[in-house]
Amino acid sequence: MNPYRASIVTIGDEILIGQIIDSNSAWLADKLFHLGFKITEIRSISDQPAQIEQTLAELTIKNDLILVTGGLGPTNDDRTKEALNDFFGGKMIMNENVLDDIKSFIAKRRGYLQLSDNNRAQAMVSDVSTVLRNAIGTAPGQLFNHNNCITISMPGVPFEMKHLFENQIIKELEKRFEIRPNKYRTLHVIGYPESELANKLSDWESNIPDSIELAYLPSPGVIRLRLSSLSNNNKDINNQIDKLRSIIGDSIIAEGKEKVEHTIGKLLSDKGYSIAVAESCTGGLLSQRIVSVAGASNYFQGSITAYSNEAKHRLLNVKNETLKQHGAVSKETAMEMAKNVASQFNTDIGISTTGIAGPTGGTTEKPVGTVWIGIYINGEVDAIHFMFTHNRTVIMERSATLAMYEMIKRIKKMG
Repeated sequence: MNPYRASIVTIGDEILIGQIIDSNSAWLADKLFHLGFKITEIRSISDQPAQIEQTLAELTIKNDLILVTGGLGPTNDDRTKEALNDFFGGKMIMNENVLDDIKSFIAKRRGYLQLSDNNRAQAMVSDVSTVLRNAIGTAPGQLFNHNNCITISMPGVPFEMKHLFENQIIKELEKRFEIRPNKYRTLHVIGYPESELANKLSDWESNIPDSIELAYLPSPGVIRLRLSSLSNNNKDINNQIDKLRSIIGDSIIAEGKEKVEHTIGKLLSDKGYSIAVAESCTGGLLSQRIVSVAGASNYFQGSITAYSNEAKHRLLNVKNETLKQHGAVSKETAMEMAKNVASQFNTDIGISTTGIAGPTGGTTEKPVGTVWIGIYINGEVDAIHFMFTHNRTVIMERSATLAMYEMIKRIKKMG
């Protein structure tokens, strides 16, 4: 059986002019993928009724499901509801249940009931729709069944949309579709640029069965490999992952929704090691990622962010001679930072970052993107040099990710 086809439409001029980021589409696409739908298209369109109706006309003939977000608010530029009603040939009617919901919501939020005409208008719905009542807002959702295509309209406010989807829409989809969740596994790979990884895996990739889809999902410092299938079991995927591990096993650092920081946490907890962090170019990002994992207090003792040379000397005891002779961005400074932060916090491990994230500050000898990562473990200290490209944010992200990866490799070598 072929997967059901679905499209996502986000409505709002504020999206088209870049005033807000469309996070709804990514969230909904992820949910639909997990439910077994094949996403054929994602569109962002204006609030104009003519464009809304034209989009519906194009998408309803080639999809089983359309999810629409936005344009359901109380202002005059929120026109989605009327456009949907006109397209599906209904008439607008007052829904007393929705009106009661709106009254209760406003009274609870304000402490008294004062209903505007615009609020009252939000209780108007199409008589050819199934109403999806909104428990945490004033804009109800609506479901239309037309020409073998289900169209569902939801609020554009992300937390309202998510609440409606998880509490009502999934149930509606399960009633109307034979849901067959996608079987998939996602592996996080570190240490390869995307093109280099693709070359290394080319023979393996060419022998993947047609029943399995492979996707490369790159992010700063990490490439996620997602293998997905509509089969009823994971056997084929598991077999392919076994083969993949034989090729790049040491570079597979995490799986699923876990990240490299989760792997760090498990390793440190299992070994009983403690860690402290000294940061310069990453500005606290490395520490933030480590402590984002529940239970980090079992192994993370603290961190020092020392940006200037003076701070490195005063807070981390980096020698003035080291800074003068080698500079802040150097192997020697990174090693002293890592060793000294471990000493200050009395930890088994110290890790440091120092570099030039840009866009200014680079020189011919040390261009923007130059990064040193220092690692101290139980009396031994070393530093690794990296040369990153892209912008400041990407350089910081990659530095934090690779710092954790290098630490993982060294902990594993210790057995």
